[in-house]
Amino acid sequence: LIGTKGETIKNIQSHCANVKLMTPGKDDASSDELRFVTVTLTGKANDVFKASKMIHDCCTACLAVCTSSIPPNFVSLLQRPRIQSIKQSIPVDNIFLPRKQDKNPKVVLEGYLEDVIKAYSFIIDEVVKADRELTKTRENRKLKEISHKRMGGAEASAVGAAAEGDDER
Repeated sequence: LIGTKGETIKNIQSHCANVKLMTPGKDDASSDELRFVTVTLTGKANDVFKASKMIHDCCTACLAVCTSSIPPNFVSLLQRPRIQSIKQSIPVDNIFLPRKQDKNPKVVLEGYLEDVIKAYSFIIDEVVKADRELTKTRENRKLKEISHKRMGGAEASAVGAAAEGDDER
C-alpha cells in the first residue's frame, strides 16, 4: 500500500489533498505476509471516498468503516423504513443508525468499500428526499394558513363595508 519510497501514499495525498491519511508505522507494515492493516482517512465524504478508491485499487481487498456525524434534526429522517431496510438491498456487514436520544448522532457503516460507498450514497439520497418532502409539507401547511387568514380577513372586510354602507342610508 505505501509503495516504494512512499510513492503510492504520496500519489494518493497529491490527488486528495483535503484528506488526512494515517497509515501503520514502519514496524507494523514491514512484514511481507498478506494481512489487513488499518488506514484511517479523515475529511469530507467525497474526498475520503476518492482516496478510498485509490487505496482499493492498490489492495487485494478493502474493508471499510465509515463514520459520519449527523445533524440532530436529521436523526428522525433516518428512521424511515427505506433507510431502516437498507441491508436488504446493499450487503454491508453492519449499519448503526443513531437514535433520537443520542447526544452526538452518527451513522456507522462497515463492510467492503464498494458496499459502504453505496450505502452511504443511498442514505444521503434518502435523507435529502425526506428533507425535501418535509420542507414541501411545511411550506404547503404555511400557505394554507396564510390563505385561510387572508380569506377570513377578506370576508370580515366585506361584511364591515356592507355594514358601513347600511348606516349611510
